[in-house]
Amino acid sequence: MQEFGDSGAEAPSTEREERGDSPLNYGACRLLDVAYAQVIGGTVVTMEQPARAGTKVKIPDVCEAIGVPRITTYEMLRNLGVRLRF
Repeated sequence: MQEFGDSGAEAPSTEREERGDSPLNYGACRLLDVAYAQVIGGTVVTMEQPARAGTKVKIPDVCEAIGVPRITTYEMLRNLGVRLRF
């Protein structure tokens, strides 16, 4: 697998990078999830909140930009009629 942006100068600095999940690959996978939902007419389930102005783009921002519906995990559970008993 080809690695993008790997200069080879330093060892991985985060746990995610140590597992082989570079931030670039992680972000690309998340965007592919949104693109897939758009293609199949699906809905994205995420607990992420839209980014504030001037911060990095988040999944809700992408969903809104390309017209993909999004709901929270709680909304999904409610829609499915899941009842949690404690």
